[in-house]
Amino acid sequence: MRYPTLFACAAASLAAAADTTFTTAYRGSAYDTERNAAAYVEEHHEGFMAGKHVCTRTDFLGPDGKPMAVRTLDFGRFDCKPDYIFRDLRNGYEEGAAVDPAKGAAEVRVHFRDSAKAPVKEKRIEVPEPCVINGGVGEFVRQRWEDIAAGKKASFNMVIPARLDYFRFEAYVDRKYSLSQGESKGRAYLPVVVEPKNTVLSMLLPTIVMYEDVETKRLLCYQGIVNVADAKGRSLRVRTDYPNLGP
Repeated sequence: MRYPTLFACAAASLAAAADTTFTTAYRGSAYDTERNAAAYVEEHHEGFMAGKHVCTRTDFLGPDGKPMAVRTLDFGRFDCKPDYIFRDLRNGYEEGAAVDPAKGAAEVRVHFRDSAKAPVKEKRIEVPEPCVINGGVGEFVRQRWEDIAAGKKASFNMVIPARLDYFRFEAYVDRKYSLSQGESKGRAYLPVVVEPKNTVLSMLLPTIVMYEDVETKRLLCYQGIVNVADAKGRSLRVRTDYPNLGP
């Protein structure tokens, strides 16, 4: 069964826009913490329009270099609520979410399907603010950085397409989680824990830790569950290191 991931240039209008420029990819290496093996490599391409980050495409490549999945995030309308699509290229699993422009910022359309042959399940849900969709959690942490760094807890509602619902989460610093000097390359960071306040989810999910670079407010390392699944369709539990730049 799949569970949510914390830490969509799916919108053709952005991807095709003449004034959208894309950065050279930066990479992350994910390690399967349950099987003690390499899981995949992430390749990220960020798109900018008039100097503003508007979209990100992430390709997930297996240890053999073959494409496994792709995720797109469109930040053109909202920083913390990007239009989001994740597709597993191996079996056709798909999930996504987008704020409905006809209904206002509070209504989100969510959908998922378990395989290419499975029917699409979808729903419209009203999500109270602060609302976060998938990769928008990084921007949420940046916007609440001063409070989180000061030891306060920042609450938000995370949209979970695979559950056709949203759940309350909290982000806060827990310094019992740490990186070695070699892992951090001497860079100052804060270990930001992201945890659900729902009792059932809290029992199912492993601890999610986002190691945030204090200077750039971007990830050095992510530890937790992801959308990418193993051969049995179970969401992987990984540790992803970003040696140079992260989301």
